[in-house]
Amino acid sequence: MREVVVLGVGIHRFGRWPEIPAERLAREAAWMAIEDAGIDPRDIEAGFLGNVNNGPLLGWRVFAEVVQ
Repeated sequence: MREVVVLGVGIHRFGRWPEIPAERLAREAAWMAIEDAGIDPRDIEAGFLGNVNNGPLLGWRVFAEVVQ
């Protein structure tokens, strides 16, 4: 079994924000998690994003941008 560590977490402000794109909210949470972890984004091996209404590729799009 491989050891796994959760170094940081992030969440955007709670509420309904129809004027703000889902990517922007997800990006905000991703950067909060990176800052919480205190790491370089290029060192990320895996990221997990939960969402209800924005399709399965939202996490991929956000993390692809963040780790560049």
